[in-house]
Amino acid sequence: MPLSNPCKIAIVGRPSETASSVLYELKKHGEETFAVQTAGEQIKKCAVAIVCSDFVDNRSLEEIQRIKQLDRLLPVILIGKITSQNDIVEAFRLGADDVLFPPLQKEILFNCIHRFLLPAPASSSGAWWKSLLPNWFFKKKNHSFGIAAPLVVESLPPPKEVADLALLQVQMLGDFCVSLNGQTLCSLTGKKTKSVLAYILYKHPKPVHREVLINVFWKDSIPDAARNCLNVTVHAIRKNLKKIAPDQDILVFKDECYCVAPNLRVEKDIDLFKTYWNKARRIEVGQGMKAAVNTYHQAFAFYRGDFLEHMLYEEWTDRNRDWFRETWIVILDRLTSHFFEKGKYQICLNLCQKILEKDACLEDVHRRVMACYMKMNMKDLAIRQFNKCRQALNEGLDIAPGKATDELYEKIRLC
Repeated sequence: MPLSNPCKIAIVGRPSETASSVLYELKKHGEETFAVQTAGEQIKKCAVAIVCSDFVDNRSLEEIQRIKQLDRLLPVILIGKITSQNDIVEAFRLGADDVLFPPLQKEILFNCIHRFLLPAPASSSGAWWKSLLPNWFFKKKNHSFGIAAPLVVESLPPPKEVADLALLQVQMLGDFCVSLNGQTLCSLTGKKTKSVLAYILYKHPKPVHREVLINVFWKDSIPDAARNCLNVTVHAIRKNLKKIAPDQDILVFKDECYCVAPNLRVEKDIDLFKTYWNKARRIEVGQGMKAAVNTYHQAFAFYRGDFLEHMLYEEWTDRNRDWFRETWIVILDRLTSHFFEKGKYQICLNLCQKILEKDACLEDVHRRVMACYMKMNMKDLAIRQFNKCRQALNEGLDIAPGKATDELYEKIRLC
């Protein structure tokens, strides 16, 4: 199944049989690709990077780290034979979004890339996902821009072979919540129970090896104790899930791995967020920002809070939380820039304030707020915003506003 639109895909790594096979399949289906032995600035022009090696080694892991340093938002897929389960753990820790093992079936390869690049099913009004979302997706604050009408999306039916399956819905942006066919489980007994279930669902559709779970959650425990803790936790997860599925096994164990039962279809808000984010970037590059605004808005609408915001101080959630927050801020930055250029200053202000609620030390956002107030002839509010900026930078970073901010302040003060 080829990608719906050609896009730049980077194959990173030394020449190998695996890299040649992946490159051949992509070019065969008309995808725009290029190969490099090590990641450089050119990687920023890609939609996805694939690190290839016949056997995963330190060089492969270093490439993942290098790519993420160049562009933290770029999806990275690692392909290679694994000699140790620790390599999988380390790959994900360094920022890999998925890991595949050769010999590779082309369907698996394209399905993996699709998860990062495939646009949501489109219609003139929107997509079919709204009918799949339970009420708790829409109970929180309105995500409209403030003046513009809130996002309205009509539903299209999913494919019949998919619609016939029971639906497991997962919310990870904001509160962690699981729902099966509309019946919601919002509270699970035990912090570790909730964390392990969230991790397994986050990794879906990839099964999670029991050793990976032990490394993530009980790496400081002796092996026997860690395995016992995992067994107790999984038992507690299944007991909790029986509240919404008394006759259905949601979590299954096969080949030393935990995964969601194959007779369920899974919808995750994080996947929808990524889908619209990637689609919006491609639209902006190909058609301009005006054409991409609604798609950016759709991505923005799914961000109902930080990634698993109540699961703090866990390495895997902290790393992913940063990615989703930074991506959300980039989306709002693109929207605020657009609305400012179009003279829609109140909408721009509303979105800028949302950014500053998350990170008060973004000086360029303070500057945009000041400029909005100036355009709206609210000199006093513009000056107050400068003082807020100065205080935030001093308290948060121990620095003073930069030259551009000082110059804008002087321009406002003298006007």
